[in-house]
Amino acid sequence: HLNTEADMKVIDNIAPYAVVLASGSHPFIPPVKGVDGKNVTTAQTLLSGGYHEIYDSSTCVVGIGDTGMETAMWLMERGNRVFLADMLDNPFDRLSRLGKKKYNMLKNDGVKLLGGHHLMEIGPDSVKFDVDGQMREYSAQYIIMSLGVKANDGLVSSLREKFGSRLMCVGDVKDIGQVHEAVFTGFNAAWNLDANSDTYI
Repeated sequence: HLNTEADMKVIDNIAPYAVVLASGSHPFIPPVKGVDGKNVTTAQTLLSGGYHEIYDSSTCVVGIGDTGMETAMWLMERGNRVFLADMLDNPFDRLSRLGKKKYNMLKNDGVKLLGGHHLMEIGPDSVKFDVDGQMREYSAQYIIMSLGVKANDGLVSSLREKFGSRLMCVGDVKDIGQVHEAVFTGFNAAWNLDANSDTYI
């Protein structure tokens, strides 16, 4: 069933004994003015080649996390002038060890990493943030959103009603996390598959 979107009709036709739901997640996009502009994309889309290459441009990465760090370094390798902003006052504590290493590398290269910046509006060549109740505007030709993900959990309720304990959610559908955590939940689901188990509901 390749190239087939999973919905209840498709699943009913297969009539499986159990369902392992690994529908993943999608990037979180905040509802702010200008977020649908042509100069805006997500870190995931950019790094996977789904957006045109960006060279020698002023660029803002919104979201200071591990993916934001990786995106900033990717952009700098292409000659871009990059700064990062995050609504948390101190977003650096949540970084992984590798993320903190990248953070230090970026800081040593003079990259601005701005905490306490709440995204408010995106324009064709600038971005605005609320900082302690004051609006601040920065020049940026491109805005890269790196604000985490939301689970693709639209089927969970219907599947749980039909399959009960034989529905096993894995990866981001179970809990938003890292790749190794998603792999572990998938392995666990297969290893412990049992009609009487409700561990993964």
